[in-house]
Amino acid sequence: MRMRLLILWIICFLGASAGERWYGDYRKAREAALQERKALAVYLVAPEDLRKAPLLQTLRKNPALKQRLFKAFVPVILAAKSRSRYPIELYYSPVLPALFFMDPVREVPLAPSLTGPSASDPKALEELWRRLFPVKTPSSLSR
Repeated sequence: MRMRLLILWIICFLGASAGERWYGDYRKAREAALQERKALAVYLVAPEDLRKAPLLQTLRKNPALKQRLFKAFVPVILAAKSRSRYPIELYYSPVLPALFFMDPVREVPLAPSLTGPSASDPKALEELWRRLFPVKTPSSLSR
């Protein structure tokens, strides 16, 4: 029993030290986003895929993408059709998993959602990232 508690404590400590904080409560995540002045990254998955969500695996393999996501967004992971409360009308998707980038103040999407395999595809995430955060080049600044 002690060994299990020790292992659990070590896992929690390593997860916290890595700076990875996924909210499981929409209201708390929105409050944190408002407080930190960040947008929300809402990842909606099927309840049975909550622990092995494809986006989580993609972020583990791509630390640079993970770092950018956590720097710009407050991430929240929700199980679709669960008892957790979230505005389902904002996050309805017939295809799971789905990734939404939302303005926490007005609760409007910042970009089209990614659904299905593209919700965890690094190339699709990079493309969406470029649309959300366009790079300012000297030529684009002079226009």
